[in-house]
Amino acid sequence: MKVLINKINNKIIECRMGAAEQELIQSAKLFGILREEIEILEMKMEDYIQRLKIQEFNNLTYAQKRQKEYPDIYEYIDGVVKNDTIQIQNYITKCLAVKEKYPKV
Repeated sequence: MKVLINKINNKIIECRMGAAEQELIQSAKLFGILREEIEILEMKMEDYIQRLKIQEFNNLTYAQKRQKEYPDIYEYIDGVVKNDTIQIQNYITKCLAVKEKYPKV
């Protein structure tokens, strides 16, 4: 069996089978088995994509990593508007944790 995967969206776009495989599937109606094989391939592709995302993240500068992990500024603004000192302090604590995780180089 040959499986073709669209590199843009990582979806399976075509499966090619030999005549014997097609006959077996049609006569025994074993599409479920073929579907499982495709799902395994999709899981492997997802693992590959996840590894690429991790690699891309590791290539970012400390400032870019910080920016991705900082809490949403609206948490802080909401705390200020409500005069909620606990919410404001939680925001500051999260920011300090990110700064510690990704120190300046």
